[in-house]
Amino acid sequence: MKTNAQIIYKTISISFLLLWLCQCCLAGSADEPISIGAWSDMTNDPIHGLNLRARLVYGEVTGIAGPLARVVYLDLQDCNSSVLNTMYVYYDPDSSESLLTCELRDVSGKKVPPSAVVYDGPVVKVGWLALPYDSILRINATLPGFGKAPDIITAGWNCWILPRGDTNDYYLSGTLNVTVPKGEPRPPQDTIPNAFEWQRTIKLPPVKIPAKSLSGK
Repeated sequence: MKTNAQIIYKTISISFLLLWLCQCCLAGSADEPISIGAWSDMTNDPIHGLNLRARLVYGEVTGIAGPLARVVYLDLQDCNSSVLNTMYVYYDPDSSESLLTCELRDVSGKKVPPSAVVYDGPVVKVGWLALPYDSILRINATLPGFGKAPDIITAGWNCWILPRGDTNDYYLSGTLNVTVPKGEPRPPQDTIPNAFEWQRTIKLPPVKIPAKSLSGK
């Protein structure tokens, strides 16, 4: 009979495999992003005294079929002082409780309304993410079901269609709400010493979507 820890370990392993496969569909690299947003304020979870900060990253990748696609990444950084602690963050794009929401504004600060695009694709359930001491984890926050056309930019469930050849700069900001859904199994603290959960809300500073990338030049 499998223990809860074994079930959680299996779930985490499968989730990361699916996440990797999902990113392979947008074959490219996050090593050379076009724009990197500023780090958020360091946010403390008072229950366990854990500190975390996050930022948005923008890049472009070439898909399997060749077209250029916009991709938004979410960076999470462990800011804790103890080398013995492992911080767990729950991230699930399909959850109504633990969610990344974003907004897009033009150079004048005017909010760009989201586009009415029907989602048609898989949603990878990531679940628990482990951040060891002084580590940074980069997550692909672009869901594949909105399409990969060069005029589409998505972050979480937010989607915008921008005119091709647009010469305007845009700025993408967001809010990351990290809560654990009711009934969700916890990290296996019985097998991983000093495993702690982080739950709070982080305001993500804007990352620039430059006109150069939008115009394709």
